[in-house]
Amino acid sequence: QSVDLDSIKFQKSASLITNWQRTTSLGWTQGLTGAYTAVRYDTGVNPNANLRDVDQVLLSAVLGKTVGIFYQNISAYYGDEQIKVILGENNAQRFYGLAFAEQIQFRENHIPFIRLSLHKSDNKSKDPIFNIVRGDSTFSSSFGWSWQASENISVTTDVTFTKNKSNLDIFKYDRVKYQTGIRYQF
Repeated sequence: QSVDLDSIKFQKSASLITNWQRTTSLGWTQGLTGAYTAVRYDTGVNPNANLRDVDQVLLSAVLGKTVGIFYQNISAYYGDEQIKVILGENNAQRFYGLAFAEQIQFRENHIPFIRLSLHKSDNKSKDPIFNIVRGDSTFSSSFGWSWQASENISVTTDVTFTKNKSNLDIFKYDRVKYQTGIRYQF
């Protein structure tokens, strides 16, 4: 993945992901995922951008169950980042979270859904400006609808509310996001 801001190289990352999934005849689904990601920031504009370079390990598990027209799942994850330049240690985090999702096969090709998630992250060293270790807790809830318009086209719309609490006031926020997307698969 490569990210440019205003046509200027900003960040690139590469991931190696492995996944195992299983579905049983009783309607249970189980999954495990492991990922390693190398994130690098471009030093062309800011020579100190590499202070944010990290290698990240992420482990996650999901357990789901189908009961009639309802499908619910719960997932948990844990991540750990290792900084590449020791002076940037405050940019590396340990994080973990828990999420719950429920969807209903309301009508053929129509699926309303709800998602709730909690995320906790702690930086690994003191912020150089505020002189404390940053810690954040994020709660997010989404409500939406997915419609499979045809074999190749799906439409999804949702609203998401996010509340981020932090021990550093500058990182506290509440956000409401409305989103609609059309997907064409070929």
